[in-house]
Amino acid sequence: MRKRLPVAAGLGGGSSNAAATIQALAALLDTGWSRTEMAQLGQEVGSDVPFFFYRPTALVEGRGERVTPLQLEAERWLLLVNPGIAISTAWAYERLAAVRAGQVGRMPGRLPRLAVDHGGEGPQLVKWHDMLPLIENDFAPVMEREYPVLCEIRELLLMRGAQTAMLAGSGATVFGVFGDERLARIAAEGLDRRSGWQVWVTRTQWNPAPAYLG
Repeated sequence: MRKRLPVAAGLGGGSSNAAATIQALAALLDTGWSRTEMAQLGQEVGSDVPFFFYRPTALVEGRGERVTPLQLEAERWLLLVNPGIAISTAWAYERLAAVRAGQVGRMPGRLPRLAVDHGGEGPQLVKWHDMLPLIENDFAPVMEREYPVLCEIRELLLMRGAQTAMLAGSGATVFGVFGDERLARIAAEGLDRRSGWQVWVTRTQWNPAPAYLG
C-alpha cells in the first residue's frame, strides 16, 4: 500500500487504510458483507473507520457508529497545511479530557448542529453556505495552545482568502476552504518552502458513494 498521507496528521489516513482493507477482504473472500456489516466491523478497529464506508460526506454521531450519508452541493477546494508535527490521537484526547475536567461548572456553549433528515430516499443535499458557519473543532483551542504554529497556519489561511479554516481532527493538519482552484493555489504559494511544512491542494468530492458498497 502506497501511503501519501502523513502519520498522526488528523486526516484519517490510518482509518481509511483499515476501511480499504476490510473492503478488499470482503471482495477477495466473497463474504457478501453489506456496507452496514463492514462499518460494524470497522467500528471495532477505530471510531472513525465506519465513516469511510459512507464517504465522501456524512454526518457522524455517537462514537462514530451512527453514520448518515450526505451530499454536498457542488464542490469547494481545500488547502491543507501540515507543519511536520506528529500528534498522537490518544495523547490529544487525554489533553482534551484534562482541559474539559478543568472547566467543570462552566456553562457549555451552544453546540452548532447541522439539521439533517434521517429519513427519505438517498443522501440529503447540504448547502455549503449552511455548513460553513458550523465548522468548529473542540481540539483546535487545546492543540493551538500546545502548538502555536497551528494557530499561525489557521490565521494565515484566513488572511489568504479562505472561507473558513480549521484544525483537521486532532491535528496537526490545518485546512482552508476556498471557492475555486485558482484561489486555493494562490493561497498555497510559498507555504511549502517553510521548514517541515507539507502542503496539498485538492477538491472536495460531492458524488454519492459507489453503489457496490450498498
